[in-house]
Amino acid sequence: MKSPIIFTTLLAAVLAAADIDISPVPSPSPPLPACGRVVDLAVLAAQTAVNRALQPFGIAELKDAVDAGTAAFKREIGCGGAAATPEDSARPGQEPPAQRDCSGVVDNALAVAVAALKRGFPVVGVPKGYDKGVEEGVKAFKKTLGCKEAAA
Repeated sequence: MKSPIIFTTLLAAVLAAADIDISPVPSPSPPLPACGRVVDLAVLAAQTAVNRALQPFGIAELKDAVDAGTAAFKREIGCGGAAATPEDSARPGQEPPAQRDCSGVVDNALAVAVAALKRGFPVVGVPKGYDKGVEEGVKAFKKTLGCKEAAA
């Protein structure tokens, strides 16, 4: 019972003798935490769903669109780094993607991907900012893919 007290006292004495300052030092705010395993697996399920649905169509910008959508989603739920924008993923000298109608196959693929994403959070529930993350992720995906704006 006395061992922890004795150890703590000895540690404090050693630090005092060594003239080491143990006071807390203010530090810059830490970077956003990395996503937990649950988030990573849910995102992977959504990425797989959209890739399986759209790869047969040979869309050249698919990988960039998936990356942009994933980054936007993760940013909104508070994990990962800064979101990639369509401008970030554009390669120098490359033309922007042609405007395409995304009201059919692409929208259906995104609906399946969003459903897969939501199923990825069965026990813990969806993270804070999930709805905004999905909205921003879909928006970034469509912009990178070159989807026409939906008529209001």
